[in-house]
Formats: sequence, structure tokens, C-alpha cells
Amino acid sequence: MAPHTGRRCSAVCIVVALTALWTNSAFCPGHMEVPSSDRVPSPTRGFQLPRPRLGLKRPGSLESWRLVGQVSRAAEDKGFAGMKNILRVQAVGSGRGSFILEMGGIRILVNPNLQGSDLKPENVHEEFDYVFLSSEEPEFFHRPTVDKMKLTKVKFVTSQKAGQELAKMMVRNLAVLQNGPGGQCYLQKKDKAAAAVGVLSAPGSGSFPWEKQEQGFIFVNLETGAAVAYEAFGQFLSKGASSNKPDIPEEAYQVDFLITPNLAEAAGVAAGLTQKGAKLRGVLRLPGEGPIQEEESPMAALDKAFGGIDDDPDQFRNFLKDQGPPLSDTRLLMAEPNGAAVDLEL
Repeated sequence: MAPHTGRRCSAVCIVVALTALWTNSAFCPGHMEVPSSDRVPSPTRGFQLPRPRLGLKRPGSLESWRLVGQVSRAAEDKGFAGMKNILRVQAVGSGRGSFILEMGGIRILVNPNLQGSDLKPENVHEEFDYVFLSSEEPEFFHRPTVDKMKLTKVKFVTSQKAGQELAKMMVRNLAVLQNGPGGQCYLQKKDKAAAAVGVLSAPGSGSFPWEKQEQGFIFVNLETGAAVAYEAFGQFLSKGASSNKPDIPEEAYQVDFLITPNLAEAAGVAAGLTQKGAKLRGVLRLPGEGPIQEEESPMAALDKAFGGIDDDPDQFRNFLKDQGPPLSDTRLLMAEPNGAAVDLEL
């Protein structure tokens, strides 16, 4: 894919060019209705996928989103700006993908495994605006936690495979993102003090037959333009951010922060994103020990043989330093299990 040179996309286009599917679109106010003639059967039980609209352009840049955010600060006298600028992550419970993402005043519980946490699954619908499930793998789709939630009250946003599992349960509010690239959703709450958040799907791990197929995701604050990338196995845009699938959203190459369960994978992803024009401000490592996959893949073994790093903070810092600017300016942030929230400062 040709290197990106800092072009960033307008927030308005994400609101318009939505291609997610949902059982109840009321909690995704930006839902674009698609005529029945444009619909095709979905592998998710009981749902239909809208075909992507052709000819939709996304002019402008993520920098223009930040300009929108600066203009919105004129509303500081109403007390809105502080909440809309919030960007923080807190690791909760157990598991390598269980965390809270607070973005622009919207609270999203990601891949919750609440064992060992003070949070109660039955109260999730009261404490969080959305629950996001990125994978159907048991390590990330923790059934003991999900089963205890009040499923008719929780607002779920999921990957396609996770959505297929969740659709078998008694849920009312479910938005399932198409496999990346292509899936988009628009999250909002009634509180006008909060910013809207765009969620886009992108390629993830699974470039080789022995690897599990996963999606990567981008969360974007539509007021400030702040963008965060996450993929359950740490291979956002595939290993080393090397995916060349068509129609990867430009936002994928303009993320400010990368959330990862594995610094060995994050090193290659960070380098690949930088080569394509990204200027990562920080990499946040989620807690957890040991390999995230049960068996080391042949490619992982090959990486180590040719100088790849381990999942080690000191090695990762040295890797960033050796790369030189702009990657050497990237901060490493560490989330502690059930610890304090980590602010992602722009």
C-alpha cells in the first residue's frame, strides 16, 4: 500500500458512510438506512449486511477533526470541553484483553473478563455506555462474565464472529461490524457533554494459514480526532502492519495510540505504521504474562532468529530508541492489573 503522508479523514464522512449492521440502531444514531435491494444475506443469524455504498468520499483529514475539536472548545463556558477531551485506558479483571476505554466522555468496556475485579457484571449496563467484543476466542469473549450481564440492557458492539456467538443469547442491542476493512459504527450518548466516537474495522492477525483470523479496530473521537488502534492478538493491520488488503481506511495509518497485549508484536506494528506515515504518540501494553497464543507460530520463531524482541518493556524501549525519530519519540505506557487508569495525553 502506498505510504500515507499525513492525510486524515473528516469526521463528517464517518457519520455518513456507515456500513455496520445492528439489531437495534437506536444506540448508533449515525446508522445509514440501506434500501432492501442493496442488502445481502449475513452469516450472522437473523441479520442482514448492507452492501458498501460506492462513490462515498472522505475528504479532509484527521487534522481537520482536531480543528473541529479546537472550535468546539469555544463551548468551554458550558463545561463540555473537559469531558470531550478525555482519553484513558484502565485494565480490569483478568485476561489480556479486558480493559476500559474512556474516550470523549463515552465509557466502553472492552473484552470484559471481570474475575478479580470490583466491577459486577450485572451492573455493567449502568456503568458503561457500550460493551465491545473484538473476538469470539474464550480469552476475550469471557462467557462467565457475559452470562451474568443483564443482556437486554447492555449495548454491544462486536466483531462479526463475536456477534454470531452473542446473537444466540438474549440480547436486544447489538451492532456487528463487518470484517475489516469496511465495517464502521458511530457511537453516541444523550449527554451533549460527550463526544461522538467512530469505530472502524481493519485487518488483524491471520495472514498465514496457521494463524487465527482476527479483526483490528480504530476508535476515533469525532470532536478531537484522537485515534486509538487495538487488535486482540497484537497484530493490528496484520504482522508488522504489513496488510495490503484493499480499502484499508486511512484512519488506520493515522492512529495516535496503539493498545497491545504483546510488545514483541507491537514493535513490528509500530515500525510498519511509521513507515506508512503514522506518528505514534504512545504504545500502551495491557497486563498479562506469557504468549497470547498457545503455540508459537513459525513466523514468530523466525522473527526472533532475525533479531526480533521479546515481550519485554526494556527491549521495547531500546527498539524505539534504535529506530530514531519519529518512532523514538513514542512513549511506552504500562497498564497495571486493576490499577489506576492511564491517561493517553495528546
